[in-house]
Amino acid sequence: MLKLQYPAGMTKDDNIIVLHDASRLKDEDINKYGSYFTLRTDSLGAFTIIALEPEDPVHAFVNRLYTLVLAREADEIGLESWTDTLIKKKSNGVDIGYGFVFSDECKEKNLSNEEFVEILYNTFMNRASDAGGKASWVSQLDAGVEREKVFAGFIYSVEFADICSEYKIKVGNVFEVGRLADALAHYRNQNADITKFVARCYTEALGREYEPDGLEAWCKVIIEKSNTPKQAAQSFIFSDEFLEKNLNNEEYVKVLYRTFMGREADEIGLAGWVEVLESGREDRMKVMEGFSDSVEFDGILQTFGLN
Repeated sequence: MLKLQYPAGMTKDDNIIVLHDASRLKDEDINKYGSYFTLRTDSLGAFTIIALEPEDPVHAFVNRLYTLVLAREADEIGLESWTDTLIKKKSNGVDIGYGFVFSDECKEKNLSNEEFVEILYNTFMNRASDAGGKASWVSQLDAGVEREKVFAGFIYSVEFADICSEYKIKVGNVFEVGRLADALAHYRNQNADITKFVARCYTEALGREYEPDGLEAWCKVIIEKSNTPKQAAQSFIFSDEFLEKNLNNEEYVKVLYRTFMGREADEIGLAGWVEVLESGREDRMKVMEGFSDSVEFDGILQTFGLN
């Protein structure tokens, strides 16, 4: 926030007009003294015009972050501190943006995924979100992709590069921000489709949301090719957590339908598979393999770009 500096000997009680853009001034008929001048008129007497230079672009960039990310005016200490690091080239657009978005103050707002993405659009793309784009980013967050990964998607946009150019600051990159680079190295942030697939396994096979450590571990298994996606899904069915549910045959088959066919069981199909299990013709492992080899499950894998 710019503070008005009154010329020597003047107070706010004097007749004063403030111009916020000194470039509008003209030299003719004006007695200029630095950044202010006195104008005398027959009808109004003497009054002083104080001309302010346009706001420094680096100050304006930082002020913009306070407004769009924290939804408040900048405090003087914070404004000067952030501005100083930018002017001295100790920081850049990515670093400062990360500092605001992942500040304690911003975290304490407990933003929903929708609210978080909207702030990223307004701040780093200089516009409101479009429905399709917002839905895509939110779906990644809901599945367990971390906010740092989504943030990185915005700071590499052409729009943010244009914003930095307008305010005359360097864009920077994620590798200059240690905590951001560390977060992006997490397996859950390396392939959003794999993360979504694993989150789905938790929902359909175990009937609950993922926990971060488990999500990270299963994403690692698939990315490093220790297991195929199909093997990972099968492992959920025979995990200790699943076995401890002690499901009867009918409940078991219903889970297989949801996990491997993406739908609820039809009456005839359910009865047929339950009869196979209860007759002893096939065990649960064999029945599960039949579901996981289905055309339907192959289609589910393809929706996540997997095979």
